[in-house]
Amino acid sequence: MATRVELPGAAGTLPATPTALIVEDCLYSAEALRLMCRACGLRSRHAATLEAAERHLAIFRPAFAIVDIGLPDGSGVTLLNRIARDTVRPKVLAISADPARLADPSIDGLVDARCEKPIASAQAFHAVLRSMGGLALAEPRRGAATRPDGEVLTLELARIRETLDGAAEPGSLELAAGRLEGLAAELGEWTLRSEARDGRLALADATRGSAQQIDRAGLVARLSALISQIENGQASATA
Repeated sequence: MATRVELPGAAGTLPATPTALIVEDCLYSAEALRLMCRACGLRSRHAATLEAAERHLAIFRPAFAIVDIGLPDGSGVTLLNRIARDTVRPKVLAISADPARLADPSIDGLVDARCEKPIASAQAFHAVLRSMGGLALAEPRRGAATRPDGEVLTLELARIRETLDGAAEPGSLELAAGRLEGLAAELGEWTLRSEARDGRLALADATRGSAQQIDRAGLVARLSALISQIENGQASATA
């Protein structure tokens, strides 16, 4: 049976191609997921925040909800609980670059599957969605494009730099470190990911009072240097 989608201002519903709602803060990760959805025969909508996701869910019912656990305006767990209250809920895939977030027992019973980012290929993504049951999906062709282009990477790096420039604002430095950690994971830059993750965890420990206050200016400089390394690597790859 075709998924039925409620259209704003329309009387009734119309059959449509199954749609996935991608709730993901990182533009690069979101674009990679969009390409994977397309390879599996799914349309997709993107929300970068909990607030945006709520607006989408108010006007349509997706077949799948792909939700990053860490979002800039709160925990993805809040959204998972909201979806769980729906009379007819989508299949829910929880994603994160942080295995600890995926292991959080608070999401038990709220998701149909969990997957650590980055997802290796369209075939791996297809296998995860199929394991959740429900709709039959197109088999992605071998070598289907799932890597975003350089323009998306440039936009995401500029976005992280902008967040880093506002590091004096509460939560901004933590957000920049988390975004950089996730992007480095998507790019397979594991050393850079580890450095960004160390910064994020050090900030979290200092916030909880379980560690001494850290040198925030020094951390800003280190994260800025990591961004430059990614930019330089991008320039070399396209030279």
